[in-house]
Amino acid sequence: MYFNEEYTDTIKRQRKEYFLALILVIILLGFILKFISGYTITNDIKESDYKLEVRGLSLKYLLISTASEIYDINVRIKEDQAPFYKMYGDEMYDHYKWIKKTYSDMDEEMKSYLNTIYSDGANEGKLIYIVAELGDEAGINQINYKIQSSVLPAEIKKASEKFYPHFYDNYLKDYIDMKRYKYNDYLFELNQKIQRENFDLLGFIERNSGIQYDRRYQPVLYYTMRPGNAWGFTYNDLYIALIPFREDEYEEFFYILYHEYSHGIFKTITDTKEFKRLAKVLKNNSTMYNAWNNNYYNQYYTWEEWCEENLVEGFAMYLDYKANGKISKEIKSIRPYDKKYFEYLIQNHFDSAAVDLEYITIKFLKEIAQIKN
Repeated sequence: MYFNEEYTDTIKRQRKEYFLALILVIILLGFILKFISGYTITNDIKESDYKLEVRGLSLKYLLISTASEIYDINVRIKEDQAPFYKMYGDEMYDHYKWIKKTYSDMDEEMKSYLNTIYSDGANEGKLIYIVAELGDEAGINQINYKIQSSVLPAEIKKASEKFYPHFYDNYLKDYIDMKRYKYNDYLFELNQKIQRENFDLLGFIERNSGIQYDRRYQPVLYYTMRPGNAWGFTYNDLYIALIPFREDEYEEFFYILYHEYSHGIFKTITDTKEFKRLAKVLKNNSTMYNAWNNNYYNQYYTWEEWCEENLVEGFAMYLDYKANGKISKEIKSIRPYDKKYFEYLIQNHFDSAAVDLEYITIKFLKEIAQIKN
């Protein structure tokens, strides 16, 4: 085919214009991707734009925590829990009914395996820590393999190998699929709020306590489905918190975190000989002791951990007060001495720049233990 010179020049000009346009499109796409990445939850924590990151639902934690919830509601806790779930709204009450029905539908063999795994209240925490190493997208086979490779007792591993795949395939898989869209929508909104505020949560806790964490952690959050229940633990450079889903309650969201992340601060106090000595004396405080020795809290906490729980919850109230500049009317005491500890800090004008948190905490414990200096 023959082309004249004018036609050839036109083709060259069009190609030049095309390549210029292509380069501009590539540059524009690069800019757009860079902009969008600020709103994407990355799995590589070192590249995250967030000081605090919410990752949402992950099977590795949901599998263990939801099965534990089923055991607690149907076996461990003797009182009817329906009023508690109703307090959190219709959706949580529907979740409670699913919990009850799921257990009712299980055959006796599966119930036996569930009992073997969770009759020791400490096993939930052990299992959660074991699967923390897995990626957030780990499936049931990876989770099961990780548990089987652990140093857990043989009977726990055998029960886990039988129970978890059955529970996932027959109950949990469809339930997660039903819930995931709502969780993901709220997750996106929540991360946008966190990014806008750029709130240095762990730094805030350090400044108001006067105590530093043992290393610089990245706080990362995952959702569970159980209301009123949260876990916090460190794994390498991550400070992980498993928190209940509470839609449209941004302040309540941070209050839960104040509690979970304050444990890392109070360990510097509760690991001291002075605290351990006082904890033994506090067993004579019937209010504190009876609230623990109720066949529930004493399944999850040692006595010293129970004493720490009271302090940490009270300090969460204090952090909420410092963050908002006023005492919240919504604060409710859920442990014998949590609010009393908070009020003690306020009444004594606690200031981390002037007074050691350990000093004022030990002073408070001596008073409730009725020990004279």
